[in-house]
Amino acid sequence: MNLRYFENSILLIFFCFGLRCHLDLNNAGDTRSEAYRMQSLLQCLFSNCFEGHPGNNAGGSSSSGNSGGSAGAAGFTVTGPFLLVGTAAGLSISTDGGNTFTNKTTANGLGNDLINGISFVNGVIYAATNSGLSISTDGGNSFTNRACGPATFCFGVYVYNGIIYVASDSGLVISTDGGNSFIIKTAANGLGNDYSYGVSVDSTGNIYVGTDGGLSISTNGGTSFVNKTTANGLGINTVYGVYEKNPNVYASTPSGIAVSIDSGTSFSNKTTVNGLPINNTNGAYLANTTLYVATGGGVAISTDNGSSFTNNTNGLVNTAVSEVFALGSKVFAATGGGLGISTDGGVNYVNKTTANGLGHNSIYWVYYQE
Repeated sequence: MNLRYFENSILLIFFCFGLRCHLDLNNAGDTRSEAYRMQSLLQCLFSNCFEGHPGNNAGGSSSSGNSGGSAGAAGFTVTGPFLLVGTAAGLSISTDGGNTFTNKTTANGLGNDLINGISFVNGVIYAATNSGLSISTDGGNSFTNRACGPATFCFGVYVYNGIIYVASDSGLVISTDGGNSFIIKTAANGLGNDYSYGVSVDSTGNIYVGTDGGLSISTNGGTSFVNKTTANGLGINTVYGVYEKNPNVYASTPSGIAVSIDSGTSFSNKTTVNGLPINNTNGAYLANTTLYVATGGGVAISTDNGSSFTNNTNGLVNTAVSEVFALGSKVFAATGGGLGISTDGGVNYVNKTTANGLGHNSIYWVYYQE
């Protein structure tokens, strides 16, 4: 069953706006379209959305889970495979490469069981949820939840040099004290839209924020932003996810994956013409010189920085992919029907589900390290 998110009547939109419900339907490909705003009341009823258990994207979100930089807190020491999976019903953790999982929920301190984004830095887990930013320093056994300033819904999180950046429904919120307090950046600071889906920071400290009105870039720590739109080469101004590996920047949109080779100054939009299975893209990851793109029709792979793609769905129970992560020959695909794990560079996948301990088969985010 593929994920699909669409607009309903005005009444239902207003009713569900604050609940961020997520809708699963057959014959879908757009796993993030209106993923956070135009949601259906029906999914609230069928997925217990009122208790924080819907079924969406990427989530979020949205930004790339990161493992670099220096965070303020010392945390958990990883001694082997460590896999973090954001689901519709908790944060699922595996220490055996994905064979089995232990699921963490609000009972462990999470602000909400819907996990939109994850960062893991210096042994500290940062989980962006529908009710704040949840932080764990003990490998996920317990969490402390932080309200992200005026924001309620946290969609993407990135940590760099001790600074926490959270993409939210109210703008980009930034903390310099481990999440104890936040300041917020909005359209008044140059963001394309207050509604922000994802965030990433490059090695020089430049901030990239995917918003509902373009890709916003700051070169001064978030004091001000310059917004990039279709005029700069984006396929559309809605940016679901942003991934950077300086000087490359990848903006995931409903109309293709926009690729920049000049730190976001200009973009070239890649679509089905270049081999994508569908134009709706939700996330990207660059491993060495191989680009993996999460799309509504599978994981698209490029070895020429997006000029051409091949699409692999072998073993994926659901081809609507919310996010993708790669390490060596291992590729992890977050889908609407479980977590696809490949050990051959994304050619073939084995699907993991609730039968393996995942909290839910709707997966929005994934991070892995060894």
